[in-house]
Amino acid sequence: MKISGLGDLQKQLDKIQKEIENAINGEARLDEIFPDDFIKQNTKCNSIEEFFVNSPFTVKTIEDYNKLDEHELDIYTKENTDYKDWKEFSGTATNLYAKKILKEKGFDFN
Repeated sequence: MKISGLGDLQKQLDKIQKEIENAINGEARLDEIFPDDFIKQNTKCNSIEEFFVNSPFTVKTIEDYNKLDEHELDIYTKENTDYKDWKEFSGTATNLYAKKILKEKGFDFN
């Protein structure tokens, strides 16, 4: 028995994987990865922009973000979110974003 269509499925999966990798590697906007509803549920802020405006950090560019002191960001995150550190907070947001992309492409793993 020959199964057809696997090549098309692989191409679609490769495209989705690329979109997710782009999101994880910083090619998605922060407000896409951290939508307002996620921020409102997990912080006292209304947006990721407000989260950083209220922080002791100046984050106006990707360079500013890349220069953040991880330890200080972890402390701020722990004090201002429902998460223990930035890695857990951003990881959860990234996973939800990836699931959203997959769902938009017709995949739903719930």
